[in-house]
Amino acid sequence: MRGQSINYCSTIGSNYKHCDSDHHGVEDSDNDDSEYGYPILEPAAALSGDRITRQKKLVGTSLWIPPHILSKPNIVSLATRLKMTPTQQAAFTQGLISESGGDVSTVASSYATAERSRRKVVGEIAKNIKDQWEPPKLCTLHWDGKLTATLQNHLMAEERTAVIVGDASQIKLLGVPSYKKASHEMIGSIIADLTMKLMTEWKCSDRIVNMTFDTTSSNTGHLSAACIAIQDKLQRALLWSACRHHIGELMLSHLFSDLKIEASKSPNVTLFTRMRTHWNLLPHSSSQAVMFQPTNYTSEAQKLLAARRDDTIACTQGVVECVRDDYSEFTELSLVFLGHTKSEVSLRHPGPLHKARWMAQVLKFGR
Repeated sequence: MRGQSINYCSTIGSNYKHCDSDHHGVEDSDNDDSEYGYPILEPAAALSGDRITRQKKLVGTSLWIPPHILSKPNIVSLATRLKMTPTQQAAFTQGLISESGGDVSTVASSYATAERSRRKVVGEIAKNIKDQWEPPKLCTLHWDGKLTATLQNHLMAEERTAVIVGDASQIKLLGVPSYKKASHEMIGSIIADLTMKLMTEWKCSDRIVNMTFDTTSSNTGHLSAACIAIQDKLQRALLWSACRHHIGELMLSHLFSDLKIEASKSPNVTLFTRMRTHWNLLPHSSSQAVMFQPTNYTSEAQKLLAARRDDTIACTQGVVECVRDDYSEFTELSLVFLGHTKSEVSLRHPGPLHKARWMAQVLKFGR
């Protein structure tokens, strides 16, 4: 069987010496300069205070490279995680063998071999993962679509849907299939067919009890939407859990409409655009407290609001340090409005102004 047995030696220092396959030792050198600047000290010399002798320590290993090294699962997984192309993987393997003193011709290390091995081994790994995965007893199904570049041409785009199944302790990405919009078939039916196919392949369709989705018409329509079609295919009712961001969008859209903050039909809010333009003219920090005093309500309403205020303060204090930037800024502004912040709060420069960025709407309205 072809293969390559090599003895690879390296040195900590400026001198490089080859060592035999059955010998690894320590070479003394009179050169006081170390490549890394770290002298290797003898324990006796360090304790007795004698003259310190610097040594160069040779380390290395003897190994045998199998002829089909590129088809090993660990090698394929590593190259895939590092996003190496088959050409890069083949070039790296050939360079490693050549620099170690081996014969490249005894190992199958061409880019064609790397590509064939990757396709075969990745398929085997995916099949093993699918066969060994045990779905949770009660699962939540989540799907979401996105327009992405095609695998063949990055200048062309296609619709893909990511399908995820799991519970609070573990989640599993079932797949990200692509689809084409057809005039004779509803988008909800297409998504339902793709989702059911993946759940059948992963043998988890009987564990689904909940659905998580965004509130688009293709998902939540009452006739042929994805939620209705999936329930029809499963022959049972499921719990509907709409995305909290989209639920918040509905609340904020009604708030902006009732307060008549912006009458413009443009994608951006004119009030926020002017605030970002004249940001340098506005105060960016203040130590003045903003007290939450609902004095225009009845005594029972005031007690209820005070209890809710205490609950909100306790919740925001627990999450303000562990959320992302926009949520962190929102919680800080909430504490300022509730009159609990004791330190100075600095307002940040306005970022997104588009009406679709609803968290940005909350932040700018809070300012």
